[in-house]
Amino acid sequence: MPDFEPPTLRTGVLPALAFDAPRRPTRRALGLVATLALLAAAPASAVQISGGKWSFGLSGSGGSRSAGIGFGVGYVVVDGLVPSISMNYGWNGFDNGDSHRLETALELRYYLFQNHIVAPFIYADTSHVYLAFRGGVNEDHNFFSAGGGLGIAFFVTQNAAFSFRGGVGAWLGADQSLFDRGILEEAPIFEYGFGFSFFL
Repeated sequence: MPDFEPPTLRTGVLPALAFDAPRRPTRRALGLVATLALLAAAPASAVQISGGKWSFGLSGSGGSRSAGIGFGVGYVVVDGLVPSISMNYGWNGFDNGDSHRLETALELRYYLFQNHIVAPFIYADTSHVYLAFRGGVNEDHNFFSAGGGLGIAFFVTQNAAFSFRGGVGAWLGADQSLFDRGILEEAPIFEYGFGFSFFL
């Protein structure tokens, strides 16, 4: 099921990781690559994302001045195809106040390999957004968002998986002042997220 990384996780930029790469591959790195390759190629004991199952997901995010959490439920209509609905809360801090977003999101996700331990997927979503800004002036806004992208799920049991995703999106119908003050980002908005899902 979708891990329900909400549009509240959209930051305008993808996080960058800095590290010193080793000059030559180590045994540990080679072992990790080999393990991931075997997991991706090895079929699981049964189809996890099979038609007729319900899915339940939790998601979370965090940063120095942001946080988010979400919960969702979906139904596998045919093998690998999961429409779902989720509720997500996100907080962002700014120099002149902070914003609180409550989003009701609809998502359609398709898993490319339903009987493998590693299952890549594609998704599209849209949501209604209620945003409350609290600062010098208290404001309340209602608008929408839409987006899509790619992700990958790692099954830790036959019916439970961690997943990660990334894509692009846009705010629709939002007041221009929210963009002018940097409370919302102009499109395209890069998004990323992670979550944990159960298929029952």
